[in-house]
Amino acid sequence: MAARLPLSADEADAIARRTAEHLRPVIAEMIEDAEDKLLSKIGLDPAKLGDVQRDFAFMRSQRELKEAVIKQGIVAVVGLMIVGIVTALGFWVRGGMPK
Repeated sequence: MAARLPLSADEADAIARRTAEHLRPVIAEMIEDAEDKLLSKIGLDPAKLGDVQRDFAFMRSQRELKEAVIKQGIVAVVGLMIVGIVTALGFWVRGGMPK
């Protein structure tokens, strides 16, 4: 058996290209299987990702609505307090509270 000479750069590139072409679909399938398994483990149906996106969008809108309601509620309470203080000051300036 004759000793093999080291690979040239062209031969190494050709081997690497063929290997990558052979492994690309295998790796893509492995990644897809891993994604499906992960989604199944967390309770999501991989075939219904559109539903999941809509659910997350709905939850986001509910959170934003809640934040807006809280903000408006705080503004309303602060507004009522300011109106009450201004009213009390107005009575005080005009001669006191009516008896």
